[in-house]
Amino acid sequence: MKNNLLYILLLIVIAFSACKKDGLAKYDIEKSFADPSVSLDDLKKQIAAGTDGFRMTIEPSTGKYYAGYISFDGTSTAKYLLDNSTANATAASDTKYSLSIRQTNPTLSLGSTSSFAVLAKTLGGIDSTYTYKSAKGDTLRFVGDLLGSKLTLIKSSKTDATDYLAGKMTQSVTSIASFKSFVQYFKRLTIGAKSYDFIINPTTKILTLNYLSGTVYKQFNTYYGATNNGIVLKTAFSDGTNIITGLDGITIDLASGTAAAKSGTLAATISGVAAPLYYDINAAKNWWAWAKASTYVSAELGFHINGVDDALGLRSLTGYKRIDYYPAASGAYDNARIVATTNYGPAVIPTFTTDGKIIFPNSGSQFGTVPAAAAAVYAKYLAQINQSQGYYLIQTNAGTTETITYDMVNVADAKAWVSWHY
Repeated sequence: MKNNLLYILLLIVIAFSACKKDGLAKYDIEKSFADPSVSLDDLKKQIAAGTDGFRMTIEPSTGKYYAGYISFDGTSTAKYLLDNSTANATAASDTKYSLSIRQTNPTLSLGSTSSFAVLAKTLGGIDSTYTYKSAKGDTLRFVGDLLGSKLTLIKSSKTDATDYLAGKMTQSVTSIASFKSFVQYFKRLTIGAKSYDFIINPTTKILTLNYLSGTVYKQFNTYYGATNNGIVLKTAFSDGTNIITGLDGITIDLASGTAAAKSGTLAATISGVAAPLYYDINAAKNWWAWAKASTYVSAELGFHINGVDDALGLRSLTGYKRIDYYPAASGAYDNARIVATTNYGPAVIPTFTTDGKIIFPNSGSQFGTVPAAAAAVYAKYLAQINQSQGYYLIQTNAGTTETITYDMVNVADAKAWVSWHY
């Protein structure tokens, strides 16, 4: 037994010697994290290098997309502007900031009780403390510590900084809002020889382009943000001919229902038109199926007609909350109801045309009892629903049942529409 043990030990020594003869490869142990003090020093240098501040984008964890500007004074105060409202795009707000290490991570904190933190909480899905992730060229990237929102800072030029601090982003926010005042829903974006149906929604902050690729209908959706000179797209659009990262120098002429801008170096025009260039002929049936799967879909703002919100006066009704479209509410009848102190609306059996439109004929029946005081408004609402040429359905957001949205636009002249959501 003893001899066997000695023999085994001898084999181990021989094996070890053989390895030693060839030399042992040496590998450094990889650190789980870079030295946080080095990363913090880099972050401080990057922030200090932004002597003219930074263009800023924020991607909330709940969706949407915001853009703006921020500058740091080198001690503890930052000034920022954001495109969420005209007020915040016009005048810079002060907020406290600090650069430090938290849980081994270099972080940028914009204060837990500062004006930025209050705004972040109001908008939802936005952090006030961010972990520094990377720097490439003029771009710094951060991820929120609590909610996972994304913050991107891009070094600004002196000219852009001056424009932002002078409130010029307000012009972009106002121009975007002005598109809604075009009398016609459909807007034709033309860049070079290519045209696209252009939809921009200041509420959802989604830009939509509908177009034809060869003979195939396609739709492009992305979030957008306002800048000191136009809009920037979260995701660039490309169809093989044009690459659109944003639109600069937007000017609006409401009298003629036109706008002019630039896409890179190319001139762009946007004009109101009575019919879409392209549309999905399955959208009307898809909308109805989505509404049925949702039980009903809703629109608080009612119909926008001839440039006027709630042109039918629905919000004047006692206890008004919204309008709903409720498929198969009773047998074959759908209910296009008004939800107010009491609920009432026309009973309709929709028809779908072969070219992808939907019509709501007047069945002569209704759900609920129309209050006497609501009779005049209801008559206008019924006439609008029952338009003989019907409606286009334009999907303005995809995703889950809860995030899908559609606009329903009258076929007659595209001057009346309503926006449906879950």
